[in-house]
Amino acid sequence: MGKRRFALTAAAAGLAIVAAVALALVVGLRSGGDPAQTRVRIEPADALLDAPLRMGVDGAERDAPVELTLSATSADGVSWSGSRSVLADDDGRISVDAGPLVTALHPTGVPDSAKLGLVPPNGTLELRLGARQGDRGLGTAVATREMVGPGVSARDLTVARDRLTGRYWTGPPRDRRPVAVLAVGGSEGGYGNAWQAGLLASHGYPVLQLAYFRAPGLPKELRAIPLEYLERALEWLHTRPGVKAVVMIGTSRGGELALLVGSTYPALVEGVAAYVPFDAVGPGSWTRRGESIPPASNPDPRIPVERIRGPVFLVGAGQDQVWGSGYGTTAVRTRRLEHGRKDTEALVFDDAGHAVGLAVPYLPVSTEFSSNGFTLESGGTRQADALARTASWPRLLALLDRVGRDTG
Repeated sequence: MGKRRFALTAAAAGLAIVAAVALALVVGLRSGGDPAQTRVRIEPADALLDAPLRMGVDGAERDAPVELTLSATSADGVSWSGSRSVLADDDGRISVDAGPLVTALHPTGVPDSAKLGLVPPNGTLELRLGARQGDRGLGTAVATREMVGPGVSARDLTVARDRLTGRYWTGPPRDRRPVAVLAVGGSEGGYGNAWQAGLLASHGYPVLQLAYFRAPGLPKELRAIPLEYLERALEWLHTRPGVKAVVMIGTSRGGELALLVGSTYPALVEGVAAYVPFDAVGPGSWTRRGESIPPASNPDPRIPVERIRGPVFLVGAGQDQVWGSGYGTTAVRTRRLEHGRKDTEALVFDDAGHAVGLAVPYLPVSTEFSSNGFTLESGGTRQADALARTASWPRLLALLDRVGRDTG
């Protein structure tokens, strides 16, 4: 009887050991292994602003949530941050698109305001990623995003020397493409969108960032601007070495101008991109051959966009509080289609505002601006605008690439 009791006790002890080992194995499998093997990454570590960005973690606890926190500092010293929770997979790994989280970054440590925006200091945005799982810090990683690539430069043009006022952006000669860009801003005047110009030049497209009023040697107001000045800029671009085609890009009133110029000089414009445009000209803004547009003989203010020779890309905003760019975008597309022009792409972002016209992706910029003593509310939200720009930017690059292929 004693031997039997001993055998039963030994068997029970053996089962207990087996169970303990099995439990240890389960815990070990779930834990994700050695914490020393944990790695947090944000990739690629160094790239242009518009490069796809991914956040990743290796060696986390399997099938458990990981808190990812992304942060950056704006040029004004304000800190911006945002977080999201992601479930690690069966191997304890995470790999997700960081773009949506960048667009959702918000200011911290200061009262929020529509006037605040994430502006990269000195053209470089540093993104800092931290990862935690419960009380355990998994690590950190850093990535930088550049507004202008290596070897890109800009030189000023003046009315006195060049009969134009602007900045001409170019990249290294070996990287230059045969399509040049004539870029114009809106009612703010001056040189317009330097972020867009620098980023496009970084992709190999020479860009003339042209001022047409409120700059040295030019009218002080957006009134009676002669289209011949734009014609001169187009001709100047066409004479640059290696340039075989020109695409005109404009924002807001500049979008209106791009559509008008493309319709007026189809032999000089191979494509048009118009951000938050309207389909009609503003009275008293433009002239041709000394006559106001539209002329008294034909007072219809609608732009004859069917005359634009090449493809047209349009971006409108459903919450635009500056003017009805959603309607204007749709009207331009409809008119071109009615004339058989199917080479038209129109995107209207229902939740975005006028600031979608900034064009460059990811950055949550301000939705309220002060200019010449006036405060302008653009509508939408920082994140909705940034998401719209992030979605539309590849389509702009596709338009430029298409024009390049079409011109050989």
